[in-house]
Amino acid sequence: MLYKMCEKSSDISSKEIGFEIAKDLLQLIKDHDEVEISLENIEIITTNCSKIIFGTIYLELGAEQFYKKIRITQADDEMKIIIQQGIKNAISEN
Repeated sequence: MLYKMCEKSSDISSKEIGFEIAKDLLQLIKDHDEVEISLENIEIITTNCSKIIFGTIYLELGAEQFYKKIRITQADDEMKIIIQQGIKNAISEN
């Protein structure tokens, strides 16, 4: 299942957008074996939104299932670092 994050916004910097995307993705994960999350056309994603989106999913699924069910595509190196930092922040705050 493909989820194009840019269909919500190209600017992923508000908590509201972060929570909307996290909710959408958690539902898709329940309904599908694998979810591809495309970051194509995303201009910015903040560490806080990354924590809300990817950290929430990581904590919900656990490491093994997260990497089994989630595939992130079209992310540049900076976005990959932000996603990893968001997950680390979620883990440390849990």
